[in-house]
Amino acid sequence: ICRMTSVADPSGTHEMQQSVKAIVAVARSCKRNLQKYLISGEVLTKDGQSTTDRLLNRVNAVLKA
Repeated sequence: ICRMTSVADPSGTHEMQQSVKAIVAVARSCKRNLQKYLISGEVLTKDGQSTTDRLLNRVNAVLKA
């Protein structure tokens, strides 16, 4: 759904929407790359979670927000 905004956008809403879309797109591609390059001999953090899992969880949290 793309809503056209006037050229003069005093509130800056359109710029915000564009940057949020860009951030989400980057996060999605990061997630894909992380899943593509999972390393079997990965270091586990103190709580036994792999660093990639932790990163993926963080990316997922950002995408849901």
